[in-house]
Amino acid sequence: MSALAGHRPRSSPRIRLALLLAVQLLCWPAAVAAVAASEQEAPSGKVLEESWEAIYIGGKKAGYVHTVAVARKLDDGREVIEVRTKSFMRLRRFGQPIEMEVHTRSVELAETGDLLETELVTRSGQIEAMRVKARVEDNELAISIATLGKETTQRIPWKPMPGPYAIDKRIGNVAKLAKGETVQFRFFDGSFQAVVTGKLTAAGHEEVQLLDRTAKLRRVRFDLFLSGRDQPLLTTHVWVDEQGEALKSRIAMLGGMETYKVSKEVALAEPEELSEDVALRSLVPIRGRLDRPFETVRAVYRLHLEESVDPADVPLDDGPTQDVTIRPDGTILLTVYAEPQGDAEPEPGPQYRQPNSYLQSDNPKIRQIAEQAVGDADDPLEKARRMERWVFENLTNKNFGVAFASAAAVAESMEGDCTEHAVLLAAMARAQGLPARVAVGFVYAPSVGKFGGHMWTEIFINGHWRGFDATLGRGKLDAVHIKLGDSALGGIDAMVSLLPVVRAIEMIREIEVVELEYAQ
Repeated sequence: MSALAGHRPRSSPRIRLALLLAVQLLCWPAAVAAVAASEQEAPSGKVLEESWEAIYIGGKKAGYVHTVAVARKLDDGREVIEVRTKSFMRLRRFGQPIEMEVHTRSVELAETGDLLETELVTRSGQIEAMRVKARVEDNELAISIATLGKETTQRIPWKPMPGPYAIDKRIGNVAKLAKGETVQFRFFDGSFQAVVTGKLTAAGHEEVQLLDRTAKLRRVRFDLFLSGRDQPLLTTHVWVDEQGEALKSRIAMLGGMETYKVSKEVALAEPEELSEDVALRSLVPIRGRLDRPFETVRAVYRLHLEESVDPADVPLDDGPTQDVTIRPDGTILLTVYAEPQGDAEPEPGPQYRQPNSYLQSDNPKIRQIAEQAVGDADDPLEKARRMERWVFENLTNKNFGVAFASAAAVAESMEGDCTEHAVLLAAMARAQGLPARVAVGFVYAPSVGKFGGHMWTEIFINGHWRGFDATLGRGKLDAVHIKLGDSALGGIDAMVSLLPVVRAIEMIREIEVVELEYAQ
């Protein structure tokens, strides 16, 4: 038996769960229908460990994580460890119930911890939203990504990297290091469909409140970085005992997502009725009035940040439709324009023109409805306006089973919220030969008087990226759409596209209206 046997795996599933929840829950303003959770499939082999964790959001029980690790031998005699996890969540989103599952499976060498293969499946209700499979073949990692309507494959160079079981062992070992010491490593994460970097930092001992007691535990910080980025994408705090076993974790997301090691009975107990809506929790308050929000052509806002937030870290787009100025008092002065300003922008690259897993512009149904929407229009701007209007008028059902569907799935079901409006319009534009991408940020929601997370479409026309919001169908954008970032929705961009919204929600305390200019 390898040295890894007997250690409980429970770190990577949390990280994936947090990311996928962020992507699927923060868009304004629809909901997802709930169905019963499915059973965890048991892997074959000798069971090494089985663990259960309860998931809490805002102090209320919202679900569980079930992890099973077994040892078995491959046909060539190598001993491997297979780990399977199931994460289940039940929440409320804009007053509607939502149930989500994330299933993972990984196989790694028992002796070295090197990953051999991994799989990740996300489900919303009974519908499989995404399946990612990856397998080491010689010096490459073969990756298959299946979303509703399309499957894509890719191969990336590969050097031996740890799997989830080995990573969790490293978290336990960090608890034995001196305060401030770090361990860094690279690994493949199916949530991003890419190799990422993990950095573990040993912190001090703390008196920690668990569900049934307090305990003095060692805190370990786990930062996750995308290639080439200095700021961590996600930060998880894990509290471990003297044996290196994780008893609690926390991610500052959705008002605070925590997990606790518990018994099976506690984990499977019915989730509490959440007193707060996770989507309403994500709204940003405003100071001042926005009486005619969708008629604004220019707006100046002052962003008041949470304490200790560096204004330079706030993910605001500074481009043709926005000017960002950091003030000496630590606030941000943001000017938003409805129309792009300045000289023509560079011609978009091929990633904005080609079909991919989420924007299947080569799909016959998408091509058909794009032609139907455009009709006899020749001018690119008129084409874009007609397609936006078509999506606005035809995508009317806001109750659906998948929270972040691909364009092909939306074209068949014609249901969804802001993400579905955005991806369908972007795919239709590409089908018409117009470069397109999605934009993410905040939009003012008159019904609650606050800014909420949102996604819309940008289409490259006459030298500029122009915004279109098919959830509104107005043929143009306004100055109450605050842009944080954009994405071609290809490869790694697909799953990280909404993370700027997640980060900004944690950073921005209030948006103050300073100045407004309306259309004449």
